[in-house]
Formats: sequence, structure tokens, C-alpha cells
Amino acid sequence: MLKASPLRQLGRHLRRATSAEHLAEDAALLAHGLHHVGHLPVHLHELVDVLHAGAGACGHALLARGVQQLRIPALGLCHRADHRLLALQDARQAIEGSQREKEALRLEVGTRDKALADSLAEEERLAGELEAARDHAETLRRSLEALNTERDVLARQVADLTAERAELLEARKALESVHRALTQATVR
Repeated sequence: MLKASPLRQLGRHLRRATSAEHLAEDAALLAHGLHHVGHLPVHLHELVDVLHAGAGACGHALLARGVQQLRIPALGLCHRADHRLLALQDARQAIEGSQREKEALRLEVGTRDKALADSLAEEERLAGELEAARDHAETLRRSLEALNTERDVLARQVADLTAERAELLEARKALESVHRALTQATVR
């Protein structure tokens, strides 16, 4: 089974992952892909070696062998230097990738801190409104108690006045009877 190249893996991953949780993984894949771009000359050189597998001297094997012996040390030094340079580039890319990841995480933490601060401010506002509503409800309850007490007093006063009116009506009738009796007594 053939393994997909890191750049293809990165492309597939970028199409799938869109959330902030995958930023660090995306950065690592991108750094890995860029690392392989830095190795491009080495890979092209290896490709030439593979494609020209049958290349060799037909008749002057000693000359080819001598040239090959001269080239091996030169190639070894150059290739070793390339590897050191590539290792240095890889380390630099890794550091830059970790710095980008750190900055992305710092931005994410800042965003979440702001969201938390906004949430806490909203909670404080709602707590203040709730406290004000409780105070208002307590004031209304006291007012209702005072109105109920006043209503009870007024109801007693109305009952007393009604009873007093009934007594006064009885007294009036009695006075009218007395007045009629006196009027009839004087007439006679």
C-alpha cells in the first residue's frame, strides 16, 4: 500500500479540519511539508540515481572507477553538509512552527479570557437585576400588607358606621313617635 505524501495528507486534512482545535496539528503538518520542500534537491538527485540505474561505463571501467573514487569523498562532504544544513533548516522550521503554535494558543487563550470576562460581566449584571427585582418585590409585599391592614380597618369602620346608622334610624323612629304623640297631645 502506498503512503500518501505529507503535502497530500496536509491538503486532505485542511479540507476536513476547520475548527480551532486542529490549528496546532495543521501547523505541524505544514512544517513537515515545508521540510520536504527543503529536501527537494536531494530527492531529485535520488530520482536521477534511480532512473539511471543501468548507467555506467561501457568500455572504460577503470576510468569510470577512478572518477567514481574521486567523486565519492566530494559527494560525501557535500551531502553531509547538505544534511547539516537541512537539519538546521528543520530545527528552524520546528522552532518557527512552535512559535506560531504558541502564538495561536495565546490568541485562543486571549479569546477565551475575553469570553469568560464577558460572561462574568453578564452574570454580574443579571445578579444586580435579580437583587433589584427582589428588593422591588419586598417593597410591593410590604405595600400590600399595609393596604390589607388599612382595608381591614376600613371594613371595621364601615361595619361600626352601619351599626350606628341602624341605631340612629331606630332613634329617629322613636323621636318621630314621641313627636307625633306630643303633637296629638297638644291638639287635644
